[in-house]
Amino acid sequence: MGLADIAVAVPFRNAAWVRWMPDASRWPKTAAWIARVDATPPLAEINAIADRLARTAPPRQRALAGELGLALSETSLGGEEPRRGPMTA
Repeated sequence: MGLADIAVAVPFRNAAWVRWMPDASRWPKTAAWIARVDATPPLAEINAIADRLARTAPPRQRALAGELGLALSETSLGGEEPRRGPMTA
């Protein structure tokens, strides 16, 4: 696996979070390649962490990240409530 594999496979992982994947009956080699790349130990570990964080409410994500053993900064810019972005009216 190389950088090109990671660069192309990661967007497919993001697409899977919104329940979209390439049709395996139409593109079997692509679907198999995505599955192989996702199953490699480094990406499988990161994907498991990301999946847990994605299913966790934002106010609880920092605590969960600590529980999962991720290095955390002493402070966070995150708060209890979502902040309005610069593109909101």
